[in-house]
Amino acid sequence: NYGGFLARTFAYTTARVGGFCYFYDWINPDPRRTARLDYYIMAGCAGGFVAGMLANPIELVFSRMQVDDLYPNGYKRNYKNIVDGLMKATDEGVLLRGGVANGLKMAMLCASMTNAYDWCKENSYYFLGPSWMNRFWATAVAAGFGTAMAMPFDAVRQRLHTMRPLPDGRM
Repeated sequence: NYGGFLARTFAYTTARVGGFCYFYDWINPDPRRTARLDYYIMAGCAGGFVAGMLANPIELVFSRMQVDDLYPNGYKRNYKNIVDGLMKATDEGVLLRGGVANGLKMAMLCASMTNAYDWCKENSYYFLGPSWMNRFWATAVAAGFGTAMAMPFDAVRQRLHTMRPLPDGRM
């Protein structure tokens, strides 16, 4: 579903970058600032959490659309597109289900990857010089570290997004 993917990517990326920049400027307003690890962590956590909370309704519908093909016919949600899914989720009253888990996932992802990437890239410059390898290995380390930090929250988020009521009404 390309519409859901594009909506999710646009909403999350815009909120994440805007949130990180806002919180970093709020934490360190000095224009001559240097990049500090603790400021990156704080701004990444705050920006990622806000982005995760704001993008949660779209994430919820996108998650449900991805797993819909795995369910038997009687249990499918059959969302036609992202707008239809948002309307049906609104009718259910579940737009914010999993919002905190999604916010924590994004916070861990932003806080861990930004720092790991910058640290690796800056420190490898002394060993490798101006090489394309600096970005390559910094990206690999940051992606691995970010994935390890975000996966526990992603598992909880996915379960909250896709759960269904049992016949007795419990989730």
